[in-house]
Amino acid sequence: MREGGRRAAQAIQWLERRLTGRGSTLAMVTHDRAFMEATCTGVLELDRDGAHLHGFGGPGSYARFRQARVAEPLHTLLRAHARVCC
Repeated sequence: MREGGRRAAQAIQWLERRLTGRGSTLAMVTHDRAFMEATCTGVLELDRDGAHLHGFGGPGSYARFRQARVAEPLHTLLRAHARVCC
């Protein structure tokens, strides 16, 4: 969806209303944090260490998600790196 403008904002709001409360699983790729916070209840993160499910949703949930990732203990990251490259 093209960014900017009143029509784009209306389309995003319409899509948010259609997606919230559906009770179904949907995979999406988006860079719109506000849209993600309004529509997602979980994030499945895929990395070299496997798959990780994170609770998500509501204002500020992206910031909390990123903060949790940064706070991950260094030894866990080093262990994952050692498994991948060595």
